[in-house]
Amino acid sequence: MASRCCFIPIILATVILVCGCTPLTVFQTPKVNDVGESTFGIGFSYIHSRAVSPDSITSHELSASPDRETRQDLELYYREGLIKNLDAGIKIGLFSDVCLDFKYQIIDAPFYVSVDLSYSLSYGYEFTNQVKPTLLIGKEWAYLGLSYAWSNYLGPYETIVVGSALGKGIKVLPILNIHFIDKYVLFQPAIGLQFSY
Repeated sequence: MASRCCFIPIILATVILVCGCTPLTVFQTPKVNDVGESTFGIGFSYIHSRAVSPDSITSHELSASPDRETRQDLELYYREGLIKNLDAGIKIGLFSDVCLDFKYQIIDAPFYVSVDLSYSLSYGYEFTNQVKPTLLIGKEWAYLGLSYAWSNYLGPYETIVVGSALGKGIKVLPILNIHFIDKYVLFQPAIGLQFSY
């Protein structure tokens, strides 16, 4: 067991050095894991961005804009309930970063309200740090998230998350992330498959 544990820092360092972009997805609901409850999953996301500026008013002008970006990412994530109303998670993106977060559940009725604080690190053109507080509101089957992030690569930006967790035991998580970064609006649909034990 001890010999396996020494590989974890090597794996994390390799992922940070190979991965190259700031994380944008949120694969979690407002509900916090119970104490000792673990969830893990895999997620896939796709980004399509388009420049939005005062000079690009009509949809025709927007669709003709060359200032666009597309990107896909595959992510693995794990969460564990630490104490009552508090859990922690780690997310590793194949083409993005390593992200650590803590989520605290403020209320659980008539719907869940929780606050998540994440920190991520990646290396692409340069080392990228990001801090992202997120407010999550709703039930597992339908929720809304609002976040304000700061990244030394992207600067400050806002995100709206609309998502759901469908099923029992094995859950499907369809999610739409909408990011407002400088003059860009990035639409990031994502799908996750989550297991609990």
